[in-house]
Amino acid sequence: MSGALVVFLIVLAAVTVLAPERRSIVRKPAPSDYSDTLNLVRFRMAAIPESRPDRMKSALADVRSCDLSGFDLAGQADALTESSFDSRTQWPAKMPAAFDPGRVLERGKDPGLGIRLLHDEGIDGRGVGVAIVDLPLLVDHEEYRRRLRRYEEINCGDSGASRHGPSMASLAVGRSCGVAPAADLYYIASFNYQSNPRHGTRLPAFDYIPDARAVERVLEINEGLPAGKKIRVISISASWSPEMRGYKAMTGAVERARKKGIFVISCNSFETADHRFFYQVLERDPARGPDDFAAYSVIPWRESLSLVRKRNSAFDRYYEGQFDRFAGPRILLVPVNSRTSASPTGTRDYVFFRRGGWSDVEPFLAGLYALACQVRPEITPDLFWETALDTGQPLEFRKGDKTYDGRIVDPVRLIERLHGKI
Repeated sequence: MSGALVVFLIVLAAVTVLAPERRSIVRKPAPSDYSDTLNLVRFRMAAIPESRPDRMKSALADVRSCDLSGFDLAGQADALTESSFDSRTQWPAKMPAAFDPGRVLERGKDPGLGIRLLHDEGIDGRGVGVAIVDLPLLVDHEEYRRRLRRYEEINCGDSGASRHGPSMASLAVGRSCGVAPAADLYYIASFNYQSNPRHGTRLPAFDYIPDARAVERVLEINEGLPAGKKIRVISISASWSPEMRGYKAMTGAVERARKKGIFVISCNSFETADHRFFYQVLERDPARGPDDFAAYSVIPWRESLSLVRKRNSAFDRYYEGQFDRFAGPRILLVPVNSRTSASPTGTRDYVFFRRGGWSDVEPFLAGLYALACQVRPEITPDLFWETALDTGQPLEFRKGDKTYDGRIVDPVRLIERLHGKI
């Protein structure tokens, strides 16, 4: 073999190793623009009489992409502490010293509970595939662009990037917000509702057939992936109940994924895992660090269910009935509030949500399962869940007159146990 050929092969091998993996992107949804609609907040605030300062808190609850530059907010520390905002919110010169939006935004990026300590040890989900089924994605956001391996759509038309999708992707695999920042992301965008002609376009009718097709598509994609790069978990931040269209199709698709060894995490995980995987959601005091377990508290039962009822009023009744019937004494507790994630308004934009929802649980746990797969490739959903309960930090909570043994998920102890260190 000639010296020139040897040099060529060495260079070719180096380029092959260093070149980023190719992405398959079917479409790039346009960024969202919230300024026109959300600046209604500005007009509402301007209409608040000086004699009714109590109304300011509700007015400032959501100021994403709002221009507040003309207001005096120096005395509104309490209201601003409870607000959601984004990179495009324009703040006034007169602000309370106790509220620093830049600091709040950066603190909210940390997934918390010691997860970044695992990243420092190289436990970051590398080599593990994570699939997400959710609404259209801003595919080039800096949080997950390099992790995105495939983006496909079902039932999306030409819609722009959603608020939901970028948030879910960044919470799972985001470079600064994510639990598993080195995992591979496979994203199937799907609308799980259709317009309801009886009510117009504002009240959709749920239809989970597209989501079921999306799960089936993940299984097809997985068949073509090499043994060491398989999709191990699917995150679906949605809930479905028996009276909905597509319920049987959805539960059937999830069952086929389960038989293929893929953990499907959704609001229905309790149902699709033989009524074992129940969870409840945690509040975090935004003034305290996300690694501080004492900063977390269980969101009261009714308030917790209201976070689901906003989109699906039937599911909360279904979930409560199943919980009362099947839930064991130990319940996994997962944080949802006071988180920063990728915003659909721009590829470098972020949004801080003071109030989250059950949707945040699925990408968090999917990312954590990816870490578990990295350190223990033979892991199963059952072993993962039981170990999370065994290693979680205790925090009791009540539902009516019954007390449950809540366990705040402790990622460091979980991974150490799975890794055989404790």
